[in-house]
Amino acid sequence: MVADNKTLKVAFEEGAEKSLVFSSENNRNGYYSLRALKWNNDKGEVNYGGQTFYSNQGSGQCVLMFKMKAFANSASTKKLRRDGK
Repeated sequence: MVADNKTLKVAFEEGAEKSLVFSSENNRNGYYSLRALKWNNDKGEVNYGGQTFYSNQGSGQCVLMFKMKAFANSASTKKLRRDGK
């Protein structure tokens, strides 16, 4: 789900708050990197499913890579933007 121009929320399973946030905000190359509530020694504190988890050291350097899908018509694109999915 697109949260704003520079932020993506990626859900790997269904459920409330079961997504990770990636952002290109601080990346000069346009890559989307993991966002955390706070960082300590390159370990990120993230909220997942209402619980606090800590990412592995070095995860602040990971980037999100995905393949963009082409949409068959503009109606699909409009629906996608309106629903935020």
